[in-house]
Amino acid sequence: MRVLLKLLLYTILILLPTRAIAPVITDGESYDQMLKWQENHRVNQLKQKIDTADFSQELFYQALILYVDNPEIVFNQAIIESGWFGSTLFLRHNNPFGMKYAVTRESTAAYRARIGSVRNYSGYNHWSEAVKDIALWQEYWGVRAKSQEEYYSFLKHLPYATAKNYVKILKRMET
Repeated sequence: MRVLLKLLLYTILILLPTRAIAPVITDGESYDQMLKWQENHRVNQLKQKIDTADFSQELFYQALILYVDNPEIVFNQAIIESGWFGSTLFLRHNNPFGMKYAVTRESTAAYRARIGSVRNYSGYNHWSEAVKDIALWQEYWGVRAKSQEEYYSFLKHLPYATAKNYVKILKRMET
């Protein structure tokens, strides 16, 4: 009797909610298709959470994994550019990367942000828009860097940071 109650409870709590959300596998559909649907569903839920949640470093990193090449390096870029997410540009304008306002490429920036006398930074309505913008920036410059060394080489040759030792600083952060 106890085993039947446990089985019934398991069916009600575990199996039924899953069946209500996930499509039913029919003839001709594979288990792999079901797994792909579940992964897409999980990613869409994460994207919704990212687009509405208050900032946290954990959620920020998850957003980088979803949207950009070499998220580990880009995370370190954000740390450098925002002073561990404490800069005025980040706190007031949701810009952790020090991104300038784009005039020649697509951007998610909502407005031109002013820091001191400089008014050409990107301002975002939400921190997740800055993550999407750096992904657009990578796309605009044709980033196809699959390895960290390729990405470092990319950063050396493109106009991102003004510090000559920027890549060395990023590499030191890995250890």
